[in-house]
Amino acid sequence: LAVRGGKDQTGSSNRQGGVGASRRGDGFKEGRRGLGKVKDVEMSADLPGLGARDRSYAAAKDMRQAHPGIGGIFCINDPTALGAIAALEAVGKLDQVVLVGFDGQPEGKQAIKDGKIFADPIQFPDRLGREVVKMFVKYTEGEELPREHLIPTALYFKEDAMKDPNLK
Repeated sequence: LAVRGGKDQTGSSNRQGGVGASRRGDGFKEGRRGLGKVKDVEMSADLPGLGARDRSYAAAKDMRQAHPGIGGIFCINDPTALGAIAALEAVGKLDQVVLVGFDGQPEGKQAIKDGKIFADPIQFPDRLGREVVKMFVKYTEGEELPREHLIPTALYFKEDAMKDPNLK
């Protein structure tokens, strides 16, 4: 997670939810631990936004009040990031906090283009669907399947949003 303005704290919003949300939050924490060499960055809060804009609005507001030096927030989906945007805009602090969402939903991509979200790891529903069909066929043919089959994501940045014909 990029940190802006020399701020030394990061936060995470929305650790509660389904398996995917939980794994995203766990991955964020694991990645943060991997930055052990970066002594000036600490994890200061992990609040539940519950994947919803209104809940993450409250979580981001509470996080900002409790940790005014926070420089970055990781949100496990775009509705959570959009709630955090609203909370930070309400107190005039959006330009002081780097937000990372997740999913690449149209509103999230637009927020990236508008400079409100730094980036989104995006999923590819079409790839997910194709893989499900492939796995289903293998299963019906009696093939033993792996316990989990992960589909890679990609990071979507402002430069991607500027080229996206589906955005305003």
